[in-house]
Amino acid sequence: METLVRVQVGNSITDPVTVNSGLRQGDSLSPILFNVVLEMVIREMKIEPQEDIRLQDMSIGLWLC
Repeated sequence: METLVRVQVGNSITDPVTVNSGLRQGDSLSPILFNVVLEMVIREMKIEPQEDIRLQDMSIGLWLC
């Protein structure tokens, strides 16, 4: 089954593009892959447990176990 996507930027929408890699939304591996990648990002950023991350005017709290 071929998966096509279109991207909207402002009021413009691109022509359809074929997706050649990745997981489909709802695939049983999606949450596992997300957790693996997020853990790599957290380790690379050297985030400590209970440390907040600032994004513009927002503070995001991470509670690592």
